[in-house]
Amino acid sequence: MRLLGVHIIGSNACELIHTGQAYLRMNATADQMANQIFNYPSLSDLYRHAALEALAPCQVEPPTVVSLAKQEETVFVAGLDEPLRLSRTSAALKLVQYVRDEAHRFAQHYHHILRRKSTLGD
Repeated sequence: MRLLGVHIIGSNACELIHTGQAYLRMNATADQMANQIFNYPSLSDLYRHAALEALAPCQVEPPTVVSLAKQEETVFVAGLDEPLRLSRTSAALKLVQYVRDEAHRFAQHYHHILRRKSTLGD
């Protein structure tokens, strides 16, 4: 059976959708995808559990985890089943986009520093 598309719904869908996209690009069959074994907990689950464990003795409320879907610009909030759909002109959406873009800029800059060090031996 040929795959025509992939839809994943759930709190950790963003961790699995990339696998589905890879299967589509490889023209894999539904049987090949069904036989895939996924590790659980994932690395991000382990980080989350470790962070929550570290915060527990401090009696600190854990921060709300938010992610932003790039194309639709919908906001996914940990613990909510449905994403938030903010107006394109919303100040809240602009803030989340700014934070995402800054994090990406920082990660790229750091990657360039590491690459320069490995290439030039700085």
